[in-house]
Amino acid sequence: MSRWILVVVLTLLCLYSPSAQELRHVTEVAIATSEKEALRKAQEEAVGRVIKDVLAREKMETLVPSPKSLESLQAKLLLRGDDFVIGSPAIIAKSREFVFFTKIEAEFEVAEGDIVAEVRRYKESMRKLSSQQLEFVLQVDASADMDMAKHGQEIMKFCHSQLTQGFTVDQLGTQRFLVTLALLAPWDIESDVRKIQILTQSLEFRLLASPKVGGIVAEEEEQRYAEAKNKGAEVLATYYQKLHEKGFAWFPVVKSRMNISETEYLLWLQDGYNIASDSFARFYETTSDYDFGKILGFELKESRKEAFGQMTEKYHNEKLAIVFNRQIVATPVIKGRIQGTGILVGFSPEMQADLQELLSVTEKLLHLDIVRQNFMPLRVGDDIPRGVLIHVKLTTVVTPATIAERLPKTANAQLVPSDNDACELLLRLPLTKEQEPTPAVLKKMGAEMQDMWKNEQATVGEITPFMRLQR
Repeated sequence: MSRWILVVVLTLLCLYSPSAQELRHVTEVAIATSEKEALRKAQEEAVGRVIKDVLAREKMETLVPSPKSLESLQAKLLLRGDDFVIGSPAIIAKSREFVFFTKIEAEFEVAEGDIVAEVRRYKESMRKLSSQQLEFVLQVDASADMDMAKHGQEIMKFCHSQLTQGFTVDQLGTQRFLVTLALLAPWDIESDVRKIQILTQSLEFRLLASPKVGGIVAEEEEQRYAEAKNKGAEVLATYYQKLHEKGFAWFPVVKSRMNISETEYLLWLQDGYNIASDSFARFYETTSDYDFGKILGFELKESRKEAFGQMTEKYHNEKLAIVFNRQIVATPVIKGRIQGTGILVGFSPEMQADLQELLSVTEKLLHLDIVRQNFMPLRVGDDIPRGVLIHVKLTTVVTPATIAERLPKTANAQLVPSDNDACELLLRLPLTKEQEPTPAVLKKMGAEMQDMWKNEQATVGEITPFMRLQR
């Protein structure tokens, strides 16, 4: 009986103990200023060696687009190095080197099976990503002084120079652009997403409205603003529009950066100097007599220094608003002419890093906001360079085969998944060279889609003309 118990116990140990293939013993030598640091370096080298071997065995180098991407993956896995080491290292030898340095030789048990599992999960996520597209809808700020054609040109130029993925850019209606990433290299998608997010950032120097700045009394305007807010959204929207036509706008304050009670300031948008993101040559760390620690200095481009000098000389003793991403960071008083260099107060380290990155990816202020960012399924049907985008909501789920069967051969569609029984279709219908997206044409197309999907109780939503931009 005891013999059978022993057999069962040994069997269980075989089932639940890590196998020789799952654990790998790695010996590593490292030198550092302390024993703790030397052990850390030795572990990093040991785990890194196993990770590199696993990536090669899983043929990851054939899936990622560049050696840099493979290094990025190794670095991400190495951040979890502690998770892959079983127990404490066995120190084989320890000695002093060059008096101040400790030399460690240690053996580590690395859970190779866990690394393999992690790499395979990543491969699966890449496979899923490659069957999708990542779409960004960018909206142009109403206060932008650049027309849509120029906006489109700058977005195309940026995408060509900065993105690793395949992409298309469509103009949607009169104020939006759709940037679609094809995920040809899903490994680098995080980098591309970050760059597009930075593309929407902005830095501006504006003036606070006053009798001297724009000829308006801010306190009186604040009262009209409060009355409009009390009368509801429709009245408030009309108020914003009329105020903008006069050349003014209310901007919110980054409260965490300013020790003030106001939540918004009235700014003048028509000062004529337009000191914005494309005006800056560089940002750099510096110090100030008025602020402890490191702060951010700026230098304008040579072509913009004289304009800023004139602005600060003309509006002596008025307040300058430092506006980052449509929010006021600080409102210093202008004490005299500033020719082209100065300091930016109120910026956190994260905001400073964003500014540096903004300058590195674009020299143009594009006045863009991301209004939607989604992974979407690949489109079914032919590519369409010019047409109409129609949102159709259905009360029942339909299959891609049904979509392909019903759609005209020249159209395409995306089936947007949903957690309930309903679903949404994004249909793209082409326009001929002779057709213009007039209200009558859009209405007719909407009615045709309503009829096509009547069995699914379709509701036709937004109908937007679009046009593929070419470089």
